[in-house]
Amino acid sequence: MTADVAHRLVEKLSIERDGELVRLRAGDAVVTGTPELLVALDLLCSQPRPRELVRQRPELGVAVGRLCDAGWVVPVNHPAPAERHRGFDDPTIHVRMLDDAARTAAYLDAIAGLVRPGDVVVDLGTGCGVLAVAAAKAGARRVFAIEAGEMACLAERLALANGVGDRVEVVRGWSTRADLPERANALITETIGNEPLGESILELVQDARRRFLLPDARVIPNSLRLSVELLWVPNEQGSALGDRAASALARGGRDGLELAALTRLTQAPGFRVESGSAQSWPRLSDPTPLVTLDLARHETAVVDATTRVTTTQGGSVNGAVVSAEVVLAPGLSVFTGRRGPENSWSAWVHRVPATRVRAGETLTVRYHRGLGGARVEVTR
Repeated sequence: MTADVAHRLVEKLSIERDGELVRLRAGDAVVTGTPELLVALDLLCSQPRPRELVRQRPELGVAVGRLCDAGWVVPVNHPAPAERHRGFDDPTIHVRMLDDAARTAAYLDAIAGLVRPGDVVVDLGTGCGVLAVAAAKAGARRVFAIEAGEMACLAERLALANGVGDRVEVVRGWSTRADLPERANALITETIGNEPLGESILELVQDARRRFLLPDARVIPNSLRLSVELLWVPNEQGSALGDRAASALARGGRDGLELAALTRLTQAPGFRVESGSAQSWPRLSDPTPLVTLDLARHETAVVDATTRVTTTQGGSVNGAVVSAEVVLAPGLSVFTGRRGPENSWSAWVHRVPATRVRAGETLTVRYHRGLGGARVEVTR
């Protein structure tokens, strides 16, 4: 803590609870600890003299230090760090998406075919507003462009510059907390992550269907077809936490300690890698269909799917990539896992325990996605 004054949050944090474990995330950065992290965060941002309170509660000192070291909170009279992860407020993310010609063209074509004159449209997570403007140009009478981030300002300017500012209404804030004055005929969203469900598209669309849409409203995309591919991840890639934790548990066993309760530490996390880099790693299977999610009808945030995958060559499987065919309209799709430098989606690699396989062997792959994120299990 750099000053005994109130602090302010300079990052948008997501909070995950797993029993007594708390994870705070800002983009790719994660701070993990006890619930004292949440107490420390509230203390820093709500008290005029947090240092004095930390002296009275020294157990919070470590949590306060970790939050400050991460650069997520700064004194109210300090500017935000010059170099910090800006999440979806970073313009380069939106430039990269727009520069993905296949992604952008597919969405624009789908909107042109879906939106009818006089429609009311909801654009969920509008970003810089390109899709909302496209819906208005396709004839929508009114477009509610919902955006929680700073890009909402740019969306308003884009609508005005394209002559549709009178029909595109930017709604600032999270869609789950928004209220709209009328129900819509159509929903557009591009909340598809590198891990396809990682931007909470299921929860967001379900909430929007219930509160924003008319019965039988049209949805873009109308479905996601998930596939899984097995691969070998080079040892230097991703997080070494799983390997180090496994080594520590094994050493504890040799020392006569029973550490089975800590085996969750060996569950290797996933990590993001540019699609081009991942394409160079040995593939041990073809992409295999996993599950199809109908966004107009899917009713839960939980996905639990199992498939059988046949290996195409021998080797060692220690990773899996789940990708999506994003079905925008009949016969019109875009693929998150496609090859080529223009692909704006990165690959999300799920680390799994290494398993030696032969060509032609069949493995069982389970994909589970719940409130705590997604994981993949590979078994014989």
